[in-house]
Amino acid sequence: MAEVRNKQVVLKDYVSGFPKESDMHIIEGTVTLKLPEASSEVLLIKNLYLSCDPYMRILMTEGASSYTPGSPLTGYGVGRVLESGHLDYKKGDLVWGITKWEEYSLVSSDQTLFKIQHTDVPLSYYTGILGMPGMTAYVGFFELCSPKKGEKVFVSAASGAVGQLVGQFAKLAGCYVVGSAGSKEKVDLLKNKLGFDEAFNYKEESDLNAALKRCFPEGIDIYFENVGGKTLDAVLLNMRLHGRISVCGMISQYNLTQPEGVTNLANMIFKRIRMQGFIVSDSYNLYPKFLEFLLPHIREGKVMYVEDIAEGLENGPAALVGLYSGRNFGKQVLVVSQIMAQVRNKQVLLKNYVTGFPKESDMEIVEGSITLKVPEGSSDVVLLKNLYLSCDPYMRLLMYKDTPVSLGFHYSPGSPLTAFGVSKVVESGDPNYKKDDLVWGVTKWEEYSLVPSAQILFKIDHTDVPLSYYTGILGMPGMTAYGGFFELGCPKKGEKVFVSAASGAVGQLVGQFAKLTGCYVVGSAGSQEKVDILKNKLGFDEAFNYKEESNLDAALKRYFPEGIDIYFENVGGKTLDAVLLNMRSHGRILVCGMISQYNLSQAEGVTNMAYLIYKEIKMQGFIVSQFYPLYPKFLEFILPHIREGKIAYVEDIVEGLESGPAALVGLFSGQNFDSTIKLKLGDDSKGVVLVKNLFLAADPHLRPLMQKDDKFSVSQSFIPGSPLYGFGVSRILDSKHQDFQEGDYVWGVTGWEEYSIISSPENLFKIHHHTDVPLSYYTGILGMPGLTAYSGFFEVCGPKKGEYVFVSAAAGAVGQLVGQFAKLIGCYVVGSAGSKDKSKFGFDEAFNYKEEHDLGAALKRYFPQGIDIYFELVGGKMLDAVLMNMRVHGRIAVCGMISQYTKEEHEGIKNTACLIYKRIRMQGFNVVDYYPLYPKFLEFLLPQIRNGEISCVEDIVGGLENGAAALVRVFNGHNIGKQVLSLINDDE
Repeated sequence: MAEVRNKQVVLKDYVSGFPKESDMHIIEGTVTLKLPEASSEVLLIKNLYLSCDPYMRILMTEGASSYTPGSPLTGYGVGRVLESGHLDYKKGDLVWGITKWEEYSLVSSDQTLFKIQHTDVPLSYYTGILGMPGMTAYVGFFELCSPKKGEKVFVSAASGAVGQLVGQFAKLAGCYVVGSAGSKEKVDLLKNKLGFDEAFNYKEESDLNAALKRCFPEGIDIYFENVGGKTLDAVLLNMRLHGRISVCGMISQYNLTQPEGVTNLANMIFKRIRMQGFIVSDSYNLYPKFLEFLLPHIREGKVMYVEDIAEGLENGPAALVGLYSGRNFGKQVLVVSQIMAQVRNKQVLLKNYVTGFPKESDMEIVEGSITLKVPEGSSDVVLLKNLYLSCDPYMRLLMYKDTPVSLGFHYSPGSPLTAFGVSKVVESGDPNYKKDDLVWGVTKWEEYSLVPSAQILFKIDHTDVPLSYYTGILGMPGMTAYGGFFELGCPKKGEKVFVSAASGAVGQLVGQFAKLTGCYVVGSAGSQEKVDILKNKLGFDEAFNYKEESNLDAALKRYFPEGIDIYFENVGGKTLDAVLLNMRSHGRILVCGMISQYNLSQAEGVTNMAYLIYKEIKMQGFIVSQFYPLYPKFLEFILPHIREGKIAYVEDIVEGLESGPAALVGLFSGQNFDSTIKLKLGDDSKGVVLVKNLFLAADPHLRPLMQKDDKFSVSQSFIPGSPLYGFGVSRILDSKHQDFQEGDYVWGVTGWEEYSIISSPENLFKIHHHTDVPLSYYTGILGMPGLTAYSGFFEVCGPKKGEYVFVSAAAGAVGQLVGQFAKLIGCYVVGSAGSKDKSKFGFDEAFNYKEEHDLGAALKRYFPQGIDIYFELVGGKMLDAVLMNMRVHGRIAVCGMISQYTKEEHEGIKNTACLIYKRIRMQGFNVVDYYPLYPKFLEFLLPQIRNGEISCVEDIVGGLENGAAALVRVFNGHNIGKQVLSLINDDE
């Protein structure tokens, strides 16, 4: 068996003080590329990348777990399996984990070792963002610190492998983030590339305490500790009450013979700070969950990662020593050997040229492979990972053998389809594009594409809108609508506009642009559902189903008795003939497409062309590419309208290349638009479930999510143009998650739509008791409202028999249960509601707050001895009155403040001094913190329901079309009981 060279980085002797390159040296040994006999648990690995990490300095000091002088350093790395003695690994597998600083290593499989399944990201990432540092950031921040939106986060060593991720994770969680680093360049990186709110150079700050007070005038909620020493001392002075410190490292202390003392630890007592050290290896069981969280953010460009790559083992000592002096810029990686990774490349090919109406069988799915490398000397080529592909009507023309030359490209049988799409740059030979840039433009229907950069390609700079929008509203269709309507149509306020194929990608925008201009707009579409959406969602003045009109001329005369000024042409044929009869003098026809003609072997004749002369009509065809120089102007116009919700956009998204032919054929037959999704998940849809929604909960907490400005510290506001989301009951149609299977009933957060794809099903609850209680109960008494009442009353308030309890909004989903729970344990209960017809649910007393001009006097009437427990659902004046009537050591569970949700300015609470005098404990809470109690909650409540000791009043309406009205009823207090929206069909 041939022996090969095996270069190694070896520690000469134990190190004290600051390490030097001379503490290590390079030696060349040899290795046989064959496993030793009887090596059943050993792998032979070729190391590709090695990780330079701060903890390695500790191992250079003599101690129980230190390196051995004369042996190679040990650390994390990425390698390829050359030979395996373990059944779980095979030759060619890519792995990351603990290895040695050498070219080839024999690694025991019981060491930390993970198979690499995702090769659409750089392999070097598994030394950093997708490896130990990424897991360290994830576990230390999310698992230990439990961040909440709006919290203030400080990260030291923030430009390092871990710190740069913690900061970005904090921003994803809605936190305010400040980082410290050791140079101006690193500070600029944190602020300008990684999205930190602020950053400072600690070397330029003579007083770290003052620096932190400047950046955090209100104090720090979470500190991610990478440095130790003086920084930690200054942080302790600036922590907020109940702050959390996650102790990841203390790099400033590693080279000191005597560590610096921390003098401000008493602040941990005064401020009830939790400070916790951790080792990431304790949490490797979370690695699948971590990947599920992070990979989509990387692919969508929402999380960036900066690497500082050194090449060759001979440069390893310098790279490692540079880490301790702060010379690195980002994650320090050492390249040992690079491989040309071959990955699968699924493609959609045209089998042969098409005549007549295309069929799915005219296309086929093939699986090839591609090397994730731009060919040598390709200075004008970009390698793309395709994220979204656009299905567009013009693609039918490209399936003909004789494609119009003016279209610029055509399809060839046996080759992938070409179309517009959204992609991420994997590698670039063009200096205008760099790795991880997001782009849209012309690409191919395949997973990866090599694209000449001279093709249509635009960088995506605005990622606060869905990336898929760049296949539509912010891409070619959007530009088509904008260029055709504004540049060629030159619309004037008050003009009459007709749009055919008005529910399509272009038509829906033209209609909205016309409305923004002050025009009267009518659209035609091919179904009643599409007509309804044009009128009710997209703001068209009128719309009609052309399939139900026997006389298109008469239909147009009905909607345009004075004639049409502008016609945006997407259809051709009979529609165009009818429009010509109804155009006004000097009208304009903008010819964008003629989809009705694309599948005909002989195009229909248009007989009324003479009207172009009589009415002096301007009829102009165009190709969108002529307007691409206007793209910056277009973005400047449309982005504010999208962000402000003034323009809506409807997308029909299917998943997986294998669904592409059906989606494209469906487009030509007009099956798109009704938000139809494939009722099956793609093979690569890991960890997600597809559900059919049965019941949706109309809850008060949905109101704050409708605010543009987040005043209420909610998790994430709704996005205009996207479905609402909230709690609901659903049935699983397809599952790629091991804990769920087809047919399971679940409750949890879902979309306000008929079908939803849920990417985090671990937050769903299986329904095991759905046969003996109504399923709708899981939107209320047995779902989020029930658990809210249970946890808020029992866990937060700790009630005792005989206490006096007041519940506001007591007829609502939560309040009705709190009152009944209080009665079960022997309390005296009074509730307030907004009408006389709301039942008391067994309350001792209840009153209509609208009939009480003095709430304080009303409460004194019902509670002459005062209130022990107040369950707060209302806020404002009610809370002010309650504070005056609380007893000493009373408890207030703050669940909601519905009276404030619709106010621009909150009502001021004047009686907060009562909290001091009466020693009141007032605690806000979120039910999600109590989800672990759900089994205990069911064990308590189900017998009470079955025995009739607890009742539940529901207010059920049917159909999504009634959802808006139901939700508004809740906000206005017009519902009686739990407001539920039923989506169950007759056959369910």
